[in-house]
Amino acid sequence: MADQYVRILNALDQALSEQGLDTKICFLLYHELLFAPEKERIENLERFTMMFAPITRTFERSYADVNLDSLPEPAKYVRNQIVLPNSLEENLACLKAWQDRFDGDSFVYDYPLGRAHYGDLGYMNISKTIYTDIQNLDRIGLRGYISCQELRAGFPHNFPNYVMGKMLVDPSRDWIGLEEEYFSVMYGNNWKEAVNYLQFLSDHSSCDHFNAIGDRQNKEMAKKYHDASKEAHEALFMIEANCIETQGHQKEEWKQLSWHRQYTMRLSKALEHIATGHMNEADLEWHDFLDFIRRSEPIIQRNLDIYQVIEVAKNYAGFRL
Repeated sequence: MADQYVRILNALDQALSEQGLDTKICFLLYHELLFAPEKERIENLERFTMMFAPITRTFERSYADVNLDSLPEPAKYVRNQIVLPNSLEENLACLKAWQDRFDGDSFVYDYPLGRAHYGDLGYMNISKTIYTDIQNLDRIGLRGYISCQELRAGFPHNFPNYVMGKMLVDPSRDWIGLEEEYFSVMYGNNWKEAVNYLQFLSDHSSCDHFNAIGDRQNKEMAKKYHDASKEAHEALFMIEANCIETQGHQKEEWKQLSWHRQYTMRLSKALEHIATGHMNEADLEWHDFLDFIRRSEPIIQRNLDIYQVIEVAKNYAGFRL
């Protein structure tokens, strides 16, 4: 498949060159084309930019966690029988195989806020993955980053997008500094209280589990979702006190966190039942969650894509609609 693709790209380059055109072409490593060509090479490196699009990768780990000296052999391409990799090691093995045959300009087209973020109830761990991924682009031989994502990926906050923008401008930024810079303005004097709560939710949820990586029944995840729901329930007084004490935009952010608290309680209960295999109970909690977000849409619509979270949850997490 990729050999045929490269032959087409070379023919395109020749046609453009004959017309005296220096148009740049971006070519794609995605699905079948993730598997590198066996024989062909792109002839004109200046014409092309390579786009690496590892759509099935895990976001529980970062590129920083991969030992590049011990990557596995990339899987062989078998027409109409491919199995897309979800580990970072397998995805980067495919990238390396392409890099062995193309030494030109390249970037990653990544998906942390495409659907993975819905699995991270606090948005903190997905932010850290974005942070360390961008820090390590040079290490894996990539020179840029584009995010395939929803525009409204800000529930409960927009820290993932903030981290992405800041790190692409200056990849030497310090994580602790970014955290204080963003959340102190967002939540005011008690911002650390909010961050500790959000981090707990992130540590007790899973991008992978929500997106169908791994078994649907999982005792460890069931316990984590149970604890996330309990933590959200007990956060009421903390959030309420800060809603009273703050003013202006900070009050509005604490109010949004109060809506997110109810979102978290309902969704984590439903996910707990999925993880224990109790589908009837999962459906009951899921429909309660649907009722809540649909009724709340006028309030949370700017920050949460209601349609998309429902689509991802029913297509990947295991819920029935």
